[in-house]
Amino acid sequence: MKKFLAIWNQASVIAGVVARIAYRVVEGGLVLGLFVIACYAGYWLVFGDVQDPRYARMTALLSLASANWQAVLLLLIPLFYRTVRTFAEEVQEFAGAKRRSSLPGPGSEAQNPANLPTQ
Repeated sequence: MKKFLAIWNQASVIAGVVARIAYRVVEGGLVLGLFVIACYAGYWLVFGDVQDPRYARMTALLSLASANWQAVLLLLIPLFYRTVRTFAEEVQEFAGAKRRSSLPGPGSEAQNPANLPTQ
């Protein structure tokens, strides 16, 4: 039984590592894909042939996104939040600004008013 539990614990650790790696790969792929699509759309709008039917579809798609920018924003904020936050933290550390120390969590005994001595 102990051997089974040891194997089970090791398998769950490996599964957690694989899940974290898969999440980062998918997140990075989505970010890279959206960046490439945005660059392609910009290139096509600047250098594209106006007579091409794809140009008309692209401008129609961009005008639709422009008209519904709130929905686009609701989709992009959750997608890019972690990436932008991590990038901002790394830039602050690189520039010499130090990161804020972590706030004490709810398990902190010093901050819990119920544990303070009463007089």
